[in-house]
Amino acid sequence: MKRVLFISQYSPESRIVGDMVYTWDILHVLRHDPDLYIHFLAYQDKDRWYENETKQLANLVDKITLVPFRHLKPWQMALSTYPASLKNRAHGAMRSAMLGILEKEHYDVVMFNSLKMAYLVKDTFGMTIRRVYISHNVETEVSKSIYKTTKNIPQKFIYWLDYIKTAWWEKRLAKSFDAITAICSYDANYFLNHDYSGDVQVIRPIVQVMPYEEPKAHTGKIIICGSFTWLPKRLNLNKILDSKSIANLKPNNCQLQIVGRTLKEDIEKGNKLPGVHVTGPVEAIAPYYEDAEVAIVPELAGGGFKLKIAEAVEHHVPIVAIKGSITDSNMLPGVHYLEADDFDSLIDKAIALVHDRALQQRLTANAVKLFTDTYSLDAVSHDMQDIIS
Repeated sequence: MKRVLFISQYSPESRIVGDMVYTWDILHVLRHDPDLYIHFLAYQDKDRWYENETKQLANLVDKITLVPFRHLKPWQMALSTYPASLKNRAHGAMRSAMLGILEKEHYDVVMFNSLKMAYLVKDTFGMTIRRVYISHNVETEVSKSIYKTTKNIPQKFIYWLDYIKTAWWEKRLAKSFDAITAICSYDANYFLNHDYSGDVQVIRPIVQVMPYEEPKAHTGKIIICGSFTWLPKRLNLNKILDSKSIANLKPNNCQLQIVGRTLKEDIEKGNKLPGVHVTGPVEAIAPYYEDAEVAIVPELAGGGFKLKIAEAVEHHVPIVAIKGSITDSNMLPGVHYLEADDFDSLIDKAIALVHDRALQQRLTANAVKLFTDTYSLDAVSHDMQDIIS
């Protein structure tokens, strides 16, 4: 039996953010192999309920070790050579926990889940293990998009500095791993094109897609789903709300539903616009997808949109995406989704798709077939074997 130590920033059980959803998928992929022993090591932040749930996790892995999380002061992160997200987790307690486990027990593979935990790899040099970096995004590209889209000058400088740190550390740390997983082909090619010589494998999100039979009832509803409290996501959201084409929703009998965690001022701003409804936090997104005819993917800043694409396909909702947001080479514009050049045309193309039932059906059927073939648990588990073997 092969033994895997999986090191993560938190328990993913609540799955309320994209990183948790993808981590949960990765653990299911590993569990699909009955010959793996999985020891899950992570931080536990007692101030955040959604990082403390482990009942289902206990049925997914063989052992859980949790390390108390300690928040750093902003000035401590600002003065560090690490980027902020990494420095906030670079604690001696986690190093001690990992080294204690590796000294007492034998492991064949150690998986470092996201760049936030990759700093630990240097403490494993000299050990006979396979080191695997589970990337969730190309963090350099995410950081770059944040500073480029930020308008406030002091904030822009802070994000630019964090981008420089992220780029330096991601490239340096990546070379320390025997293998890297990537969530999409764009990310995989990025590592291959930036002097990384190890194994790179695309490990896509798991999507359980039911067979597609017929288009949904005509509702006129367009959905954008996500968490919009983080600055990059707020920027994307406000570009949508500020679009001139928002005025075209109501005359065309359409409603834009923005579903997910949103700041109070953005909820109020959106709900003042004709044809727009901002829900704020919801218990479940499925009912909103069931009602929607079209899904919009507006992300140019930040990450996480790969999972939103998977969600839309899973719920049989055709996609309109802004150019550059869909980064998997398997998905082709005009075949699996529609592409828009800017935020105004993004809204207008979504409105047009609401009223084109034949195109809805064609895009959805093509996307469902693609995801059934390449995003299933069996398909993704097969890809993972190349990484851990």
